[in-house]
Amino acid sequence: MVLISKKNSSNEFADVVCPFCGLLCDDVIVNIDNGNLSMNSPDCGLAKQRFASAFPPASYSCHANGAKCEFNEAIKTAAQLLTQAKFPVICGVMSDVDGARAAVEFSDIVGAVIDVQGNHAFHRNSSRMQRSGYYHSTITEIRNRADLIVLVGNEFSVHFPRLLDLLVPDRSCLLPDEVPRQVVFVGSGTPPDTTIENNRLKTDCIRCELGEVTSLISILARKLNGTCPQVDSVLCKNSLASLNELAKQLNKANYSVIAWSAEEFDFPLGELALDALAELIETVNKEKRCSGLPLSRLPSTVTANLVSTWQTGNPTPLSFRSGAPEFRGRHFSLDSLVDRGEVDLLVWIGGLEETIDLPDTEIDTVVISPLYSPASSVYIPVGIPGIDHRGHLFRTDQVVPLYLQSLRDSSLPSASEAVKAIIKTLKN
Repeated sequence: MVLISKKNSSNEFADVVCPFCGLLCDDVIVNIDNGNLSMNSPDCGLAKQRFASAFPPASYSCHANGAKCEFNEAIKTAAQLLTQAKFPVICGVMSDVDGARAAVEFSDIVGAVIDVQGNHAFHRNSSRMQRSGYYHSTITEIRNRADLIVLVGNEFSVHFPRLLDLLVPDRSCLLPDEVPRQVVFVGSGTPPDTTIENNRLKTDCIRCELGEVTSLISILARKLNGTCPQVDSVLCKNSLASLNELAKQLNKANYSVIAWSAEEFDFPLGELALDALAELIETVNKEKRCSGLPLSRLPSTVTANLVSTWQTGNPTPLSFRSGAPEFRGRHFSLDSLVDRGEVDLLVWIGGLEETIDLPDTEIDTVVISPLYSPASSVYIPVGIPGIDHRGHLFRTDQVVPLYLQSLRDSSLPSASEAVKAIIKTLKN
């Protein structure tokens, strides 16, 4: 799917794809003034902050060993560090399709391990798929068919501010106008905002901590199976009336959807909560249509793992140290490798990051990013996909690639171009 931005005037672009969350909203209007960006509409605090923080490219310069240098010198110094390294790790990979392709090729050439930012959450979802599978839906299918959406989590309003605008539009292609759309929030956070009129959308809330989700969902699944589970938890007892109502809604709905963001389940036994959600979906499917929507906060995580799977047959983390790609998820994760003291060089590849999340170690680092890293051995500034150069990203549902337009003139290379320059130097 290709969506191209329209230029309304000399300094305003319409139908811009926002690359800063997994939803990849494609109706953004951006104004540009001397390289500075501001988002005119729609109302999304996350996107407005990220567009405004994309500083003009002229403010960046390369660094090597703590001093400013030219691009070619930084590339040469990075290549020297890679030549000397015995155990390099490529990390971050917060870029577009081209950046991810270059990162995988780079890892293969230098015999490195590659691990993608956000992988812990990605594998929290995919491990269930690998073990037993689950019913998976897409944003387009949900917006046209779903009459009940259950959102499990606390941070939808922070990381997916326009989620309901995408999932529950004011009109649906396949649902009659008189059919209300029901949304149930399960969690203790603030529900995401919506611009949908009240007579079209009905909302309910089941207040609980995410640590209680496993118990709540298990009770709900048993109720749907016609059993009366014993309730020991005080919180579960307080939520019993709401659970009874949700069970009725799931039984009544023609097409229900359960959505969650695995990043929120980063606590002991968090994977059990996701297993419980998948089992609930299977239970509902015995009688009615129900599917899941695992949301990824970072579109680069989805994109990089899809690219890795196309090219090697496996997602990241991967090791190319033996000359062939080897997948062992936890063993080759960046945190695990650093804890074991095996890494002697880190190469961060970015473009879409808000912060550079590197381990607090004395390991030499090569940072390829729009964000300046003063502690790095080599820093190479690159452009932001969808702002400084064109590209593609995959949406959180993993089925739709969206086209990113270049919005401003920029002398900065893309992450892909910077990586390929290092590869060329290594080969020479």
